[in-house]
Amino acid sequence: MNKRKVLYILFIAILIVLANISVYYYLYFDNLRKNVKYTTELAFNQKSSVTYNIETNDNSFYNSKNLNDYDINKVNKIDVFYNYVLTLDKKVSGDYTYYVRGVIFDSDEEKKEIYKSEENKNEFDNKNVININNLTNIDLKNIINTNTDIASMINAHIKYELVVNYHVYNKELNKYISNSKTIEIDIPITSGEKIVASPSEEKGFKEYANVIDNNNNTNLVICMEFLGSIILYILCIAYLIERISPKARIDSEELEYILSSYKKFIIDINFLPDLSRMNVSFVENMDELVNYSKKYKVPIDYIEVIENKEYVFAVIYENDAYVYKVSVKRRK
Repeated sequence: MNKRKVLYILFIAILIVLANISVYYYLYFDNLRKNVKYTTELAFNQKSSVTYNIETNDNSFYNSKNLNDYDINKVNKIDVFYNYVLTLDKKVSGDYTYYVRGVIFDSDEEKKEIYKSEENKNEFDNKNVININNLTNIDLKNIINTNTDIASMINAHIKYELVVNYHVYNKELNKYISNSKTIEIDIPITSGEKIVASPSEEKGFKEYANVIDNNNNTNLVICMEFLGSIILYILCIAYLIERISPKARIDSEELEYILSSYKKFIIDINFLPDLSRMNVSFVENMDELVNYSKKYKVPIDYIEVIENKEYVFAVIYENDAYVYKVSVKRRK
């Protein structure tokens, strides 16, 4: 076995060893990085309130913030104002929906849904506030008149509720969060009691997630340095092989001259047509081939038939082919 072959085998063996070491350390450090986690949080602050105005049969008006004594049996209409605000300490994307529904109850038993508004859906991106304001008009007198079965109930009351649903995503937590909130007003019918609304409320809560510390690049830097060493080693091997290779560099001066001087006549083709069925004539130089190209008004086809060694230029017209071959010389 000659020295050159031994050197090639040694280079390849070292390269395989280094590649395996590189893969091992990359997997080791990448797994180490994935285990470096920290806990992050998303804080929610939720506010809700319900206010209402009352109109009685004698055209008296009452406000929920300043109620005087009123007779529930004389209430004609109620205007209900719902407000819901959700504030987050980080930007999120997603959607939220809300609607209002009215339901007749007998004590705690739901009897009949008498109203449901159209569901209002809103999508948003990179925001941290949801603010909902809704005004609902309740024609209490008309409801009682059209739902005669209320009179037969032991403890009839009507609830009008605002139902809010939201579904948001936070990139830092890499987590989807869904929640809902219901705000209501409860209107007694047969008990003679007063209207009861959900109390104004402010509530805070948090969502947590364990995330990978993607900003910790120490392990990645180590892997990249090792990979850089492998690449440098490969380049050194390639240089050494090129220096000790018995193959000589291609002396392609004639080919380069032809391609630059006659480029307007030449087209590069991927395969050479079958010349065995044609009348083939070999010309002495490119000038002759150019004359045939001009004569028949066809381009000169160009193809490399033997890699880095032999090139063919041809003018093909009908059943005739005029060929000029360039054989590249090598020098050692």
